[in-house]
Amino acid sequence: MSARRVLIVNGKAEAAGSDRSLLELISTMDRSRWVPSVVAPGEGPLTPTYRKHATVHKLELGVVSAATRASAYPLMVLWQLRSARSIAAIVRRESIDVVHANTLIVPAALLGARMAGAKATMHAREIIARWPRVHAAYVAIGRRADLVAAISEDVARTFPERDRRTGHVRVVPDGVDLAPFNGAATSAEEARVRLGLAPGALVLGVAGRLAAWKGVEDALEAAAHLLREGTDLQLVIAGGAMPSEPDLPERLRARARALSIEGRVHLLGQRDDLPLVLPAFSVLVHAARAPEPFGRVLVEAMAASVSVVATAHGGPREIVVPEETGLLVPPGDPDALVAAVGKLARDAVLRERMGRAGRERAFALYDSRANTRAMMDIWDEVVFRRSGVRRGASWNHGRNAGGHSPAAGERP
Repeated sequence: MSARRVLIVNGKAEAAGSDRSLLELISTMDRSRWVPSVVAPGEGPLTPTYRKHATVHKLELGVVSAATRASAYPLMVLWQLRSARSIAAIVRRESIDVVHANTLIVPAALLGARMAGAKATMHAREIIARWPRVHAAYVAIGRRADLVAAISEDVARTFPERDRRTGHVRVVPDGVDLAPFNGAATSAEEARVRLGLAPGALVLGVAGRLAAWKGVEDALEAAAHLLREGTDLQLVIAGGAMPSEPDLPERLRARARALSIEGRVHLLGQRDDLPLVLPAFSVLVHAARAPEPFGRVLVEAMAASVSVVATAHGGPREIVVPEETGLLVPPGDPDALVAAVGKLARDAVLRERMGRAGRERAFALYDSRANTRAMMDIWDEVVFRRSGVRRGASWNHGRNAGGHSPAAGERP
């Protein structure tokens, strides 16, 4: 049978987690099964790389989010209809079998698929219960797709229980390109020297896009507390500011000066070489104040054999095995965060043990190739439903022996 075609609609032209997940999806796709095309709004930092793996169509897309003002809804509806007609034209021209929205914020993908008679699937990447004003709209959009892939159990739980029970909403954890972490990875000492740090330095690290809700300020406060207690450490923050918070890096610098620790805090800005940066960390701190839908940087840190501390909500509860690959702390509890980070900072043997276990878990469960196979199975399934034949398989989740939250990506 000849390969089928999927059109993946991306709501942004950035380099966030969803954009990187899209790149890893199209770059690992089996072209004998599925051939991808991509719709993206404009030229983003990853668009040239997308073109190496797929035909890319530029199309301005109106996205629906918590930031959309009620007064803008009529204009947004018109924008969605216009975008949907353009998507439908691409579907007809390229004989697309499935239109896949890389996030629920682009309902035009669903509308365009329906206009052209194609199947429609969607990725749920948001914990939409955070935004009551748009929660109902998100659920309604997802329920009109043929199938929704949620990147974590917590994301899936924002949909009605009956949608999860019937399999309309499936958990398919994001995959991560682990190849840069494989083989002869850079050593911690080499990575630290490259950053201008002493080879034997104790390094607390924060990585990813900088946003207040991700708790980067809380990580800084925890580092300051430990320094006051006499722990000799450096804090490295690798990531660029979100467009909505362009002043956050300067706020962090100002706070470091106020705490008299500016010489210990290193803001690297946006980095495209995290596999070379993460090994410099002794501990990765991910103190998200709101539930993180997935937590890609935790997987990347674990793949680099770095122990992690994260807040116990959202995707991190599924990624981190407490006391085995890292430590989980209650959100909004600065004392617990300091205690957990301090515990790892003081115990190199524990850090090394958790780092090894984390690396094994990352490579066992989160390889992007497994995620891609799961998505292709989903597309096979929705196409074959036309003939009443159920094909493909979803990822099964269950509690492990430790009794913590379901392990994302565990196979049956």
